[in-house]
Amino acid sequence: MSADLSTVEDHYQAKCSNSYDNKCILLTALRGYLKEREDGDVLLEKNPGAELDAAAILAFLVDQASKAGDAEEANRIKALDDAALVRSGTWGSLWLDGEQVAECYGCQIKLSKTKEDVTRCRTLVAGKKLTGISGTGTVQIYNATSRLIQAEAQALKNGQDLRHTLISNLDDPDNPSNQRISVTGVSFDDLTLADWEAAKLGQIEAPFTFEDFDVLDS
Repeated sequence: MSADLSTVEDHYQAKCSNSYDNKCILLTALRGYLKEREDGDVLLEKNPGAELDAAAILAFLVDQASKAGDAEEANRIKALDDAALVRSGTWGSLWLDGEQVAECYGCQIKLSKTKEDVTRCRTLVAGKKLTGISGTGTVQIYNATSRLIQAEAQALKNGQDLRHTLISNLDDPDNPSNQRISVTGVSFDDLTLADWEAAKLGQIEAPFTFEDFDVLDS
């Protein structure tokens, strides 16, 4: 824990702004520290880790606005209702292998469960037992670059099925927390080489599967 505190005191506290990006940098450092302790058998695997506390952030923002004498802003934050908290996809962003995909306008990542029936006595209704999960998703991009062609075409021609890392971030300014999901082992199901039509914006859908995921922020 002393390493955690030194990270905060030496590189974060009073050293940089308390912005969302800087919070993420701090969380990455803390998660790295916890992973080292897992690898050294000091902590159990899949420990709770470190994440942003949405309720605490909301309370902090109200407190800061109140201390600054901005009653209007404090009341605006406190009055955020369920409708205001609904996240808008306008504030979404996507990274592919560490590079932001600026042309992305949509992303879906989901898990599907595989279940088997469990026959039970004294009831005609079968129970369900989870036996596996599979990860799938779709990236929607404008045809503004040849990003996917450059990443995949030559490898496919050589018989290689590359694996990628995707990070989806949804950070609506009306919501005190954001959703940031990382998926690894991403394999695209197909590669669009050409798809265009006169007087129509070029759009590409790239479905994929993935092997693992992490909820970085929620």
